[in-house]
Amino acid sequence: MSREKNGRNRRRSPRVRLANLVGYSYKTEEGTYSHLGTAHTLDLSESGFCMRTREPLPLGSELSFDLKLGGELHRLRGRIVRGEELDPDRAYEFGVRFLDLPEKAVTDLRLYLSMKRGPGDDE
Repeated sequence: MSREKNGRNRRRSPRVRLANLVGYSYKTEEGTYSHLGTAHTLDLSESGFCMRTREPLPLGSELSFDLKLGGELHRLRGRIVRGEELDPDRAYEFGVRFLDLPEKAVTDLRLYLSMKRGPGDDE
């Protein structure tokens, strides 16, 4: 859990531990999407998620993410805000903060998280 030095939780939204497949891509200057790869989430919240990849990603980069919430696939924008190399050149973990979520995605995300929340998830 992300905490300040005084022990308080710094997160804006509670995290739910979930392993969802997520595709990520970036929008080219021509306006098309270029697929970068796939990852799986470790946790998910209303403000973002943590994911594990096999490729390094630059901190601060804005990407598009294809994430299935319940029965619906959403293309969401997010910024890489934290990263760690877990196994040199093989495994990476990144924190992603959502950017400008559409209202439908916010509604679906809240519903999905409320159904998936369980014991041990952040309060």
